[in-house]
Amino acid sequence: MDNRIEKLRSYVGSLRRGKELSGDFCYEERDILRAANYAPIIALARNLDLELLTIIALLHDVLVYLVGIPENSDKFRSRMAKEILIELDIVSDEEMIVICKALENYSKGYNTCDLYSIVIRDAEVLGRYLYNVSCPVCPDEQRYLNEILYLFTRRQ
Repeated sequence: MDNRIEKLRSYVGSLRRGKELSGDFCYEERDILRAANYAPIIALARNLDLELLTIIALLHDVLVYLVGIPENSDKFRSRMAKEILIELDIVSDEEMIVICKALENYSKGYNTCDLYSIVIRDAEVLGRYLYNVSCPVCPDEQRYLNEILYLFTRRQ
């Protein structure tokens, strides 16, 4: 399997197999997949590496599978992702640095200058919104959503 995104998707899927996920865990699983689907679209608008952002998105909440609960420790998230990437041998050293930095800054969301972290947060917000546009959007997410939509409507 030469396609590194598919290799990572397969690995993430293998972590889930055999585990009963319900409630928040099922939500997290959908969140991982939505983020991985929307991150490349947002990456296009921000002129960032689509493949790298898909890899980051697939790893951003993978701890759900590894430790059974969502983990808020960004350093732990980054360390676990690094172990997975070393095992799979699918990224360069330079890409590893970008991925780990994005995952360490992930919880900072829009309070970071790391665009890769911001795109993952954007992808989550967009994914939640598009999953059910009839659900109310909290004020912070509405602001983020407006910024995302601006990316796609601004004149180049």
